[in-house]
Amino acid sequence: MELVVNFKDRQAGELIMKKGKKVLDKLSFVFERNLDAVLIEGIDKLLERNKMVISSLKKMKIEGQIGKESLSYQIATAFIKALKS
Repeated sequence: MELVVNFKDRQAGELIMKKGKKVLDKLSFVFERNLDAVLIEGIDKLLERNKMVISSLKKMKIEGQIGKESLSYQIATAFIKALKS
């Protein structure tokens, strides 16, 4: 199972759960200064909706319209590292 944090622009994105190339579920979000809380709430909703646990997410990545130097990218990276530990 794979989790993708996809940034559509500077204030919107989506969490996508995939199995192989097939999209199982996705959740769109908008954020201002609360990206960390939005990501935590979003993954909780996706996992609950699909009756899954965090350990079933074997691969996680960030993609979309975001620069690696941005604060949003750094927050998303920290979020993924926390999920892996």
